[in-house]
Amino acid sequence: MCGVQLQLLVDALNEKILKHRVLHADETPIAVLSPGMGKRHRAYLWTYCPGAFEPMKAVIYDFAESRAGGHARAFLNPWRGQLVCDDFAGYRPMFTQGVTKVGCPANARQKFYDLHAVSRSQIAEDALRYIS
Repeated sequence: MCGVQLQLLVDALNEKILKHRVLHADETPIAVLSPGMGKRHRAYLWTYCPGAFEPMKAVIYDFAESRAGGHARAFLNPWRGQLVCDDFAGYRPMFTQGVTKVGCPANARQKFYDLHAVSRSQIAEDALRYIS
């Protein structure tokens, strides 16, 4: 498959994913070799996918040199819907522009885990059982 065909395929997948009302988003740091420097620097791989209960099972990966929230806003614009994400500040400007934040269950679970590890809270234990 040549580069032009691949780009058309990626663009079509982006368009299809952005038609969903629920999307998951996350950013993951990756080490990237700096050309000619022999050193690595931190870049980010942003991921976007439809909700878990959607029939379409696909993920779009978007490489960026930084974690600036503008990357997510540029990728998702003009999409409006429910965004499942962590509490990263870079997403926050979208929440005043028609995007609804849906908290990430894995991040919520971590808070209950931490609470249970420190205090053996029965409520935290119940929450962990429920989330799992």
